[in-house]
This record gives sequence, structure tokens and C-alpha cells, in this order.
Amino acid sequence: MKIILNSDILHNVQLIKDKLSKRLQELFKVCAERNYVVVIPETALLEFNRYQLIKKEEEVNRIKNACVILETYGVHFDHIEFAELVKPPDLIALIGALGVNVIVEVPTLEDYVKAHRRACLHECPHPPDIKSDEMRDLIIWMIALRISLKEDGALLISNDVCHYHSRGDLESNEVKLVRVKSIEEALEYLDVETPTGKLMAQFLLPFWSSLIEEGLPLNKEMTILGISKARFVQGVRGLVHATCHLKTKTTEGRTLSAVVDIKPADETAEELILSNIAIDGNPLEKPEIKIIFIETGKPEYDDFVERHDALRNIIGDKNGS
Repeated sequence: MKIILNSDILHNVQLIKDKLSKRLQELFKVCAERNYVVVIPETALLEFNRYQLIKKEEEVNRIKNACVILETYGVHFDHIEFAELVKPPDLIALIGALGVNVIVEVPTLEDYVKAHRRACLHECPHPPDIKSDEMRDLIIWMIALRISLKEDGALLISNDVCHYHSRGDLESNEVKLVRVKSIEEALEYLDVETPTGKLMAQFLLPFWSSLIEEGLPLNKEMTILGISKARFVQGVRGLVHATCHLKTKTTEGRTLSAVVDIKPADETAEELILSNIAIDGNPLEKPEIKIIFIETGKPEYDDFVERHDALRNIIGDKNGS
């Protein structure tokens, strides 16, 4: 999987000296463990470097001012090359030092041309009422779409409204580009990519259209942002109960959260209960939905119990009982 980072996620209010923030380190640790590739668009890297150069100058000025104060107390210094004393960070080297496969993605001419057209015509994904048409945002958007199409899915981490607005839903769904606003949301989504998360997503998929019919403002394509606290209870004949905390995206780009409970109702049906349903933390008037999903055919007969009893009888006979 490729994970694309916008400059606002890389942003740091202070000069980065020898290590990245704890939240970035946590994300990159997961990427290293799972062999995910981190993609830094060149546009985002240039923004990051520009901001860090500003912070470098501020740091140099602080050191100069400190030296002036010390000299008023009789503390003198040899000649100091202040500009050489403070070094701006090498972002790619810092990420690579954490064991992450990181690449810088240079925008193509086609990326520039498409971004230019969209900026001029106020086309998607920019909100229609936005005051500025940032070419930088649109270039990163084009890079993310291109990568996701090539890789059959990718993750974009950005808190820029251009990147998470609902106007971009159709395009992002077509290329399987998942968008989250923070590292915290990214880590929740990456849990979806674990075997446990994938299994829960498989259980949810048959119910998805029914949830939309029940009035939930969900996208037709199931877009899960997070699965946590997943638990499965296995019985003799298969799954008895599955539960998790779910986060998904609404048609307006907001976050819907709920507690999911799935359990078999009989041999040909399964039951889904969604409870504590909320959108952006605000509970719905109807906070619980219950759906009975009828399968098209009966499950194959499993003679586990009969075989188990026969084995016990054989063992019992050999032991003389």
C-alpha cells in the first residue's frame, strides 16, 4: 500500500533538528512494520522545506540575541558562523532512518495541466464557495488520484478541505483513494487493513445497501475509515457473534460512527445491529438500526457434531469404556 502525505500533516511549529514528531514516528513505525510505501509529493516537500527554512532563521536570530545578552555580562565568543550552526532538516533522510520505504513523487506535466484547468474553472474537488484556488492542493490531488489508480488503491492523509470535501467523493471512489484528515484517523484506517479489519469489512459488505435504504447517508461504495475493538466469537458451526466500533464516510464527507453487532439469526439469515450511531459525534434521532439479511441459499451442511461424537465413541471404546 502507498500512503500519501500532504504538507499540513508534515508541518511542525518548531524547527525539526534530529527527529520527527512522536505522532509521525508512530505512523512511520506502522508503515515500516507492514512494508507500506510513504509517498511525499514534491509539492508538499517544497512547502515543508520552505517553512523549516523560516524556522531556521528564527532559531539563528534567537542564538544571536542570546550571544548579545551574554556579552553584556562580559561573556565573549569567538567568531561564530550562525548560519552554519543551524541546519534545516532532511525530511526524506529522517523518514528513511525509521526503516520506511519513502519516495518523492514529482508531478507530471499532465498533473500540472489538469490542476491548472480545475483551478481556473473551479472544478472538483474544490468546494464551490472557496475563495482561493490553490494550484498546490490540486497538484497533490492529481498525484494522489494517479497513484491510487495505478496501485489499485492508496491512502491520502490531508486536512486540506480540497482533499476531503465531498466534491471529491466520486473521483476518489473510482480509483479507491481513501482520504483521512489526521494521523490518528490514518492509524484507525490502517487497522482496517489488518486481517481482523478485513474480515469485519467482509461481514459488513452484504448489509451496506440495506443500511443506505434505512436512511443512513452512506456512499454506495463502502468506505471504511476505521475499525477498532473488533471481537469474534466462534462456535462449533461457525461465527456466533462479531462486534466492532466502526467509522465510515457519509455522502457529505462527514464521519459516521457506530457500534456494530453481527450474529446469525438462523440457518439462512444473519442479523446486523448498528447502535450508538452518530455523525461527527452528534447522535442521530434514530440511534439504532436492525437488519435481517436473508441469504439466497442455505449454507452447506456441516456434520461436525456427528463426526465429533463418533470420534469420542471410538476413543471411548479403545479405553475400554
